[in-house]
Amino acid sequence: LGLAAKTPFGVRKTASTEGVCLGIGTTGLPHIRQLWQEAQGNLHALIAGVSGAGKTTSILALLLRLAAAADHPTQVVFVDPIGKGKLLTDAVGAAGAFYEISDQATINILDPVADDLGGQLAAVRPKLAMILGRPEYIEGDEVLLRPYPFTTMELRAVDLALERLYGIGGEFLHAMRTGSHPIPLLEALITALHSVVADGVVEGQSILRELTLLLKTSEGQRLWNQPTTLAWDFSHPITAYSFREVAKELRPIYYSAIFSGMDEYVKHGQRGVPRQHFIGCIDEFFVMRQVPALGEYVRRATKTWRNEGAGMWTMDQNIGTWFDSSVGDEGAGQMTAENVRIRLIFHLEGQDAARVEALYGDRLKPEDLRAIRTANAGECVAMFGGEVEQLTIALTDLETTALIAPVMR
Repeated sequence: LGLAAKTPFGVRKTASTEGVCLGIGTTGLPHIRQLWQEAQGNLHALIAGVSGAGKTTSILALLLRLAAAADHPTQVVFVDPIGKGKLLTDAVGAAGAFYEISDQATINILDPVADDLGGQLAAVRPKLAMILGRPEYIEGDEVLLRPYPFTTMELRAVDLALERLYGIGGEFLHAMRTGSHPIPLLEALITALHSVVADGVVEGQSILRELTLLLKTSEGQRLWNQPTTLAWDFSHPITAYSFREVAKELRPIYYSAIFSGMDEYVKHGQRGVPRQHFIGCIDEFFVMRQVPALGEYVRRATKTWRNEGAGMWTMDQNIGTWFDSSVGDEGAGQMTAENVRIRLIFHLEGQDAARVEALYGDRLKPEDLRAIRTANAGECVAMFGGEVEQLTIALTDLETTALIAPVMR
């Protein structure tokens, strides 16, 4: 992982040589910070910038540098929909692992991911809403997934059915997670709903009908009524997952699955003693935020991961992804953004630039706002808590060879 450990050539170092070089400041000197120490556990980041702003390349370089840091090397998992993470894993050879998720991969939404019933129900509900949802085709080839709009009474019927699968108070969950109790498939939820309806909870009839129809389709049987074939591997210093082969309307549930895997790993995985620092970076955050329950899931993680020595980095082209109610639950997105310590704002235009001014105008100077509107590739305005820096994330020769040259071939 020595690839990213050098300060960019031709630049004098400051007196501080400990930490990671995040870029070149307006003085022409490297900006070096010990992020984990100064953040006191909060290394969550929001990264925004239009396509072509150098956002992804810059973030890949920063993740490499954090992974290569001599004092506190960070384990990195990078998730994106088109496979740019392969540049990251190729850069470190055997220390990296890249996985292209197949569109044939199956997900059992009933897989146990928590030892308590409340946590398990919270994980299953959004996945159920997604598989019962409908795609909405918008401009170009973009697709939104509109999850099934459960009523309160429908959710209660679902919860009663799930309780019959997981046991009163979730008594079967631990045994399921350790392999000593069978994990139910979606057809088992249908059976449980039949029982709930038979007991007089008629509000479960509509969901029962929707699930029955879903499993009569070949896609429903193939994708959602099989044991999970996705196997998350977090054993490498740097891991990347691509969802390029997954249909756009299905990506939110696959993102949800890997996020559940990361959340489980952060809280219970073998990360050494003391626990190694971890960053999970999600590119195209819009994929998750379009489903309100997933946005809420990320919000909860940004509050709990900091206690586990883990940081959540979310990236998107539009600042509105975190704040617009048209994207998802506005409150969840806004609270996710408020819980981060690091904000890297690359080139933005129009309404997005105006939104940044409205949100952060109290801490950004006019020259900072101007820099966001005029930034070249790799230039950003960085906020570290209350500190603001204009940075150019210049790549070393080795980083250029790893992250730029393959794209230019």
